Amino acid sequence: LHCDGIDIDWEPLNEGVEVDYKWSPIIKGFKNEWPEGLLSAAVFSTGAYGKKQGQKFWGLNIHGLVNNGGALDWLNLMAYDAIGALECFKIYYKGPVYVGFELGQQGWGDALLTFDHIDRVCKHCKDGVFIWGYGSETKGTPDFNQTLEKCKTYFNQIETPKPQTPKPQLNSFECPFCHTRLSATIT
Repeated sequence: LHCDGIDIDWEPLNEGVEVDYKWSPIIKGFKNEWPEGLLSAAVFSTGAYGKKQGQKFWGLNIHGLVNNGGALDWLNLMAYDAIGALECFKIYYKGPVYVGFELGQQGWGDALLTFDHIDRVCKHCKDGVFIWGYGSETKGTPDFNQTLEKCKTYFNQIETPKPQTPKPQLNSFECPFCHTRLSATIT
């Protein structure tokens, strides 16, 4: 794989919050098998909201963050438009939280990313941002390069996390959630 880490994008779309307890052992399993590797997680914007009847994903990430959040090097908050979600995650997680930008048309509707939106999010977020959709077709502006340049004006002094050396050898382990045998070789 020749990578420095793994990003867990756990989205139990069929079950939702009723299986929130299954995320914690996934975090622990990855970190136990590869303690030197960087470990991040992509999390729903509503994942740290309090649980609410009829809201499938509200509170989905709380259990994992409370029990094994310390094993994560950072979170990628798939908020795109909901910067208020950042404060909720900061209640349960003390590490860096990067808020995401989706290029072009947002996946949840007809809205398009704007320079004003980039300014508003970057002024609010202290850790940094991530850009989702690199290489995808976008309508209008800002495109990837324009978004990146705009973000650099806010975050140019933030250092990117570096992996510990030496890089470990990861063979295989059983996922505690689905019991699938996962394997990878790092050389």
